[in-house]
Amino acid sequence: MTKAEYNKKYNEEHKEEKKVSSKKYYQEHKDKIKERRLRNKDKIKAWRLKNKEKIRVKKHAKYLKNKEKIIKHSAEYYQLHREHADAKNREYHSQHPEQRLMDCINQRCNNPNSEGYKTYGAKGIKNLLTLDQLKFLMLYYNYQDMKDLGLRPHIHRRDSNDNYEVTNVCFLPAGEHRQLHRQLNKEEK
Repeated sequence: MTKAEYNKKYNEEHKEEKKVSSKKYYQEHKDKIKERRLRNKDKIKAWRLKNKEKIRVKKHAKYLKNKEKIIKHSAEYYQLHREHADAKNREYHSQHPEQRLMDCINQRCNNPNSEGYKTYGAKGIKNLLTLDQLKFLMLYYNYQDMKDLGLRPHIHRRDSNDNYEVTNVCFLPAGEHRQLHRQLNKEEK
């Protein structure tokens, strides 16, 4: 009989004894084990707090090292779960219309690949609104009431050559907004 076979046979024969002895040991030393675990948790917390910056740098380095893989995986995941992701996005934006509007404004002003960039960002128009200011304006101009009445409110800059800022922005129903733009376009020509 080889040593491996002997050990296997011995373990099978004494399996129950080992279980009983480990349970017995745990019962006898339960308090000490719990105390040791708590001490270790505290040590780990203290170490993490002490080395927070090192951990952040390591994570960032790991991200940079695997950036292409992560981006590729994210794109593949999005393609596989596109409907679910789009539904989540729609749900989020329906609950937070100010965020959707802020995203649209930022796209117009900052993203050269956006359709509206040529009429906003390319002309030097910037978004100087914060999300809190936009929320305030939405409350002030009864955005939700207009939306509930089916008026489809649009954000409007009083001076079309000026930036998006609190003093230059208001919300108008879609029809009024369209009429104002037609008038402005006629005046410019």
